[in-house]
Amino acid sequence: MLFNRKEVCTFDKLRPAVEEMSKRRFSKEKLGQIKAVYPGSYTFTQEKLQRRGAESKDAYQLVVAPQLTVEASAAKTMSPTCLLDRRKLFHHLLLSLVMQHHQAYLSTLSPPVTVPSSAITRWHPKFSLDDVPPVSPAALPECPLKKGSSSAQDVLDNVKGRLNERVEKALQGLAQKQQGQQQVGVSAVPSNADPTARLKGVSEDLLARIRAREAFKLVQEMTIRPEDEKERTRLSHLPELIRITRSLFLAEQKAAISKNVLVQKVKESFSSILAVSEVEELVELASKVLPDWFRVLVIQRGTLVKIVKEKDVNALVDRVTKKLAA
Repeated sequence: MLFNRKEVCTFDKLRPAVEEMSKRRFSKEKLGQIKAVYPGSYTFTQEKLQRRGAESKDAYQLVVAPQLTVEASAAKTMSPTCLLDRRKLFHHLLLSLVMQHHQAYLSTLSPPVTVPSSAITRWHPKFSLDDVPPVSPAALPECPLKKGSSSAQDVLDNVKGRLNERVEKALQGLAQKQQGQQQVGVSAVPSNADPTARLKGVSEDLLARIRAREAFKLVQEMTIRPEDEKERTRLSHLPELIRITRSLFLAEQKAAISKNVLVQKVKESFSSILAVSEVEELVELASKVLPDWFRVLVIQRGTLVKIVKEKDVNALVDRVTKKLAA
């Protein structure tokens, strides 16, 4: 917005606007993380500008300017299409970064799992996104006149000889305390217990087969296509459809029931909320998976559903469960 209005976008202007929109704190560290993920997104410079409403002389401020494509630069504005393209590119770069951590995690498994990143459609079940280390911020231009002190030792080095002896001793004690905390933090990292100790006495060959089977299942889950996942979800709903349909036919005491009536009854009786279209898809799936029990008949009066009442419900559910596990 500031770029389209031909205004200089400083960090002081950017921060309150971003915080207002995102309802989250926005710092230069976040800006550095954006630069680390998408280096070509913006240019960052320190420029001498007068602060808004300030009576003092000019001061250095961090200026943020977008790096645009040739077409966008010629237009001298950021169109909605340009914003969307930049957002998609940032999302792709961020996802690629997380994918690298995911691949590193897969390589640590026993046995290691090797799956091309392009084939993965979901994360490993035990891969915790919350444990992915934060992006290390890229360096931003510092104010040429600014030289800060980040620790008690820095402060002590800068003011040594200019303060009284008691203050210098206090700073020296604080610096030593900070160094001690860092050393304790490094040494306090617990070592992981050997997981093989709990499996003592179990055949190595059996463990290898179990791990290989688990790895194969995990690869299947991580590479499943969206359409296949949708099919699995519908299959998981079939056992409940079988029981509801069976109960409805026993209650109605009819050889055939209108498909519309069945769809409405299933929708009302289902444990989770389903749309009419979803129930209709379940009915069609039942006729394909269990054709010897469930049939959909189209006649002049409408569409009817018939079942073979003699079939055992538990046996039907077992067939669906086995198909789901295949």
